[in-house]
Amino acid sequence: MPWNVERFKKCLKTHTAKEKASKLMESCGAEPQSASRAKKAAYVKCVMDNFDKQFPHDVRAKVMEECGRKCISTSTIEKAKKIKNSSKNLEELIEGLNKSHIGGHLRLEGNKIHASYDRCYCGAVKQTKEKFSPTYCNCSRGWYLELFEQALGKPVKVDLLESIVQGAKTCRFIIHMREK
Repeated sequence: MPWNVERFKKCLKTHTAKEKASKLMESCGAEPQSASRAKKAAYVKCVMDNFDKQFPHDVRAKVMEECGRKCISTSTIEKAKKIKNSSKNLEELIEGLNKSHIGGHLRLEGNKIHASYDRCYCGAVKQTKEKFSPTYCNCSRGWYLELFEQALGKPVKVDLLESIVQGAKTCRFIIHMREK
């Protein structure tokens, strides 16, 4: 599901003052409605660049994480839960998610799940040729948080290691298991 400006605004208003949120959204003008994907990506880049300048890291991470949690579809969560319920252990869950093409390429190492994508799946930014702020990829962190917390029924921690829109060849994450 591509980046959605309305979802971003709602998440932004949850974590910031209304005036600061409005100022940020006005900083790049109106979202181009019928523009090319490249122009829409340039708009999102402008918003993220200004977001980085105007807000502290913890607020930016929370906003984008929330966007990612809201981006994952209910059907994807339900599929992951069904796979979990038919799995005997974490290894079988990871195998089932890989077979169902949920979460990229997943690999279990101890109690950590290594996740990677060989291309950017975000429709809003994958057309860009410029490097994007690492802030943006907290959306993917949120997506993984929601996927694994819902499927496992317990909290996880997700670290972003690298991303394609930051110039890497892959997007890589580590999902850490936590106890309830």
